[in-house]
Amino acid sequence: MQALTTSVAWKPDALAITGLDISIGGKKLIINSDCEISRGQRIALLGRNGCGKTTFFQWLGSQRSAQSPWSVYTVEQEIAATNKSVVSVVLAAHLERGRLWERRAALESRTEDLTDDELKEYRGVCEELDAMKADADAARAKKILAGLGFSASEMEAPVSMFSGGWRARVALAAGLFMEPDLLLLDEPTNHLDLEAVLWLGEFARGWRKTLVVITHNAGFAHTIANGIFHIENQRLNVYKCSYNKFLKQCALVAAKAQKDWDALEKEVAKLKAKGTPKDKKAAQDLLEKRMAAGVVKPPKPYQPKLLFSDRVISERESALIEIKDAVGAYGSRTILRDVNLALYPGARTVLLGKNGSGKTTLLRMLTGELEPRDGAVIIRPGVRIRCFNQHFFHDLPDTESAVTYCASKIGGNPNDARIRKLLGASGLEGSCHTRPISTLSGGQKARVYFVGLILEEPDVLLLDEPTNHLDMETTEALRDALAEFPGALLLVSHDLDFLHALGIDVWIVRDGGVEKYGDIESLDDYVASVVDSLDA
Repeated sequence: MQALTTSVAWKPDALAITGLDISIGGKKLIINSDCEISRGQRIALLGRNGCGKTTFFQWLGSQRSAQSPWSVYTVEQEIAATNKSVVSVVLAAHLERGRLWERRAALESRTEDLTDDELKEYRGVCEELDAMKADADAARAKKILAGLGFSASEMEAPVSMFSGGWRARVALAAGLFMEPDLLLLDEPTNHLDLEAVLWLGEFARGWRKTLVVITHNAGFAHTIANGIFHIENQRLNVYKCSYNKFLKQCALVAAKAQKDWDALEKEVAKLKAKGTPKDKKAAQDLLEKRMAAGVVKPPKPYQPKLLFSDRVISERESALIEIKDAVGAYGSRTILRDVNLALYPGARTVLLGKNGSGKTTLLRMLTGELEPRDGAVIIRPGVRIRCFNQHFFHDLPDTESAVTYCASKIGGNPNDARIRKLLGASGLEGSCHTRPISTLSGGQKARVYFVGLILEEPDVLLLDEPTNHLDMETTEALRDALAEFPGALLLVSHDLDFLHALGIDVWIVRDGGVEKYGDIESLDDYVASVVDSLDA
């Protein structure tokens, strides 16, 4: 990464950046842009996949000097596995307090054989922690962890026993606990269930310090943001408003830009139509003058599309897949019992429930990855079931290209024009079609995976957080594609706007069972009940 700036000023009340240029691998991402981050702002950093949001974060996090009046913390994607407990890792995020907590724990572990000097040290450590109100810190850390879905016993468990997604939650909790002057969060909702997303939205809305968040979740941006940074056409544009007002301003700016360009083209064409060299020169002069004044041809709209085939699935009154009286278990540990669920052509169903409630167990039974201990999973003969899960990266071959991977899904030729068409329509640039998949961003990899699914023409789609890693435009494209999908759809998602747009049936996984909660109208009732429980 190469970054050049005219000025970076860490003022007591604001961070001012002037003349920012950022490029990576020779590709310019941000050109000659100015922005200011004021204390107390909650900024949503928006832009399509690959525009430079994460690169900007990396640059911003590296800019603080020892003389800066601001403390800055960038939340890691996940905390490294360690045998330390979850809560102790969060407490240790505040370095000085963490050092004292660890030292007190070490001394307390051997209280019977402490020397006089160590006893004196122990009393001093306890006094320092008391002065810092450390017991209140422990309560605050546990409150944050509870909001992110950790039970009391899980808070005391070693970090090493948790998956990468849960360690990402630990990293997020550590950043929230620290309360730095400037907290940088990159897609913090990606590893959260709906309940945790709602909690985080409420928590962030009351954030007293300064927050910059990369997010592709429109509902989350609407909840938390009082300012918007939008990277578009290599410019970092600043909007001092809410997310909804930002959308309206963007629409007005785009409409005016198109109107000004259309008017200019009309004037130029009128002059050129006269046919004389003098008029042609006048047309060119007018074009150059107006363009110098800022009237430019609007860029082609970024409108990715995911194109499922419009085939017809027969016997629409017959279930494609059905679970009858199933028990989902791992060894002697029962997760779900008496599960009954049928998916018919055209079904649109969302599974809601806290992480650990059994949503993944149900999906694994449907895919055949987990055999039910009792009951049965019945699949109509010839039905193709395909799954997208949060860890889809592991299913993509790093060394292969996008076209080779997609061709392998249909036993076809990588030079098949249909593959290129689908990849291009998804928003994947042509230069990315033949590069090794390992060199692509998360959003680009997700596009490749979805194109592979489309080519396989599934009858049933099981999607676990499919909008993770997708920018807002591609999320809309996925929504539109799924609305037209002729088969059955079962998904897990925390993106409320996405669910509302699909008009989906709501099923709840809780207390070891799976039950229908209602149609799309009931989704708001469920959200309200979750929010009410947060205030309780």
